[in-house]
Amino acid sequence: MLHQGHCRLSYLDRTYPFSFLVSDITNDIKILACAPSNSAADLIALRLRDTIPKEQMFRVYAPSRYKNQVPDELEPYTYYRNDLDDRPSFSVPLFVVMERFRVIVSTCISVAMLTGIGITRGHFTHIFVDEAGQATEPEVFVPVKTLVDG
Repeated sequence: MLHQGHCRLSYLDRTYPFSFLVSDITNDIKILACAPSNSAADLIALRLRDTIPKEQMFRVYAPSRYKNQVPDELEPYTYYRNDLDDRPSFSVPLFVVMERFRVIVSTCISVAMLTGIGITRGHFTHIFVDEAGQATEPEVFVPVKTLVDG
């Protein structure tokens, strides 16, 4: 575990212990859970949905992801834009909505969408990178360089 400022960054290689840690959160903790692939991030979210209320967890998907590629059980944890002007796609809601979530699950690369809506360094008290050994260094650096306080 790497500690910088008041944000803790952990690299984990087992999803089960990770989901156990995240499920034991308190009200003052905000967690960003990342993984290098959508399947790994989906697994985290699927395990957490049994212990974390729906209104406290959000699953980020890239706009390029098709709705049929997302497990049905995770759709309530997402934001899907169906505007008439654009192609329907996944997105993230405004910052005022996103700041309410205690746990946000994303791929390492899709974390960049969070900075685009105004989430800044120090917003998360903990950042977990699950299966970091399966990621490339640039992938892991997206959450590290954009959101770790310090």
